[in-house]
Amino acid sequence: MTWIPTRSGQIIDLLTPSAQTIDFEQDVAPALALIPRFAGQAGSLDRGYSVAQHCILGCDALHAETGSALAAFAFLLHDAHEAYIGDITTPMQAALDRAIAQFFGHHRGGYNLARDGKRIIANKLDRAIYEAAGLRLPLPAEIVGHVTDMDRRLLKRERDDLLPAHPRLWEAAIEEAGPIPSIPGQITVWTPGAARLGWLTRLRGLQAKLAAQAPS
Repeated sequence: MTWIPTRSGQIIDLLTPSAQTIDFEQDVAPALALIPRFAGQAGSLDRGYSVAQHCILGCDALHAETGSALAAFAFLLHDAHEAYIGDITTPMQAALDRAIAQFFGHHRGGYNLARDGKRIIANKLDRAIYEAAGLRLPLPAEIVGHVTDMDRRLLKRERDDLLPAHPRLWEAAIEEAGPIPSIPGQITVWTPGAARLGWLTRLRGLQAKLAAQAPS
């Protein structure tokens, strides 16, 4: 079984997803608002920090910094595939790769099967999601660079604001990531309802903005 049912009654085949089965209102936005980042370890005891809020904060910050609606839209959508596969944390992917390498008797780092497999499925879903949203992949390299940079900076900010301090260092790309001046104060966790509506509002607003910018 490689498919999942959704709230709207769609069937999403994770290996052959279709843009026609993507429902942002009923399936994507609600799921992203309910899926917690950091395996649910960030936030209060009854409210996790959601993937939807992460996407909104990065979207708004990127739009403020670059003025690019496309960059903002790309960030809003960059984790949308998690509505169908969940947020598989980076440590979990690394642990799975290590376990697979140990199982097959290879040295540490000999395989990246978990990360590569997740990436393949996410890329298939991304193509369907972006098409449903009115965008085509691949995105320009400059836009991809903006999204990657903001993702790292926001991860560092989320860690510092939402997780307890710990002496262990994260990977260098995160430790060396710059600040995000357009997010003032400390990040606070939104309700799922606020995150869902916020994500949908930005989706529709950026779709309209990009449509207005398109050559006639």
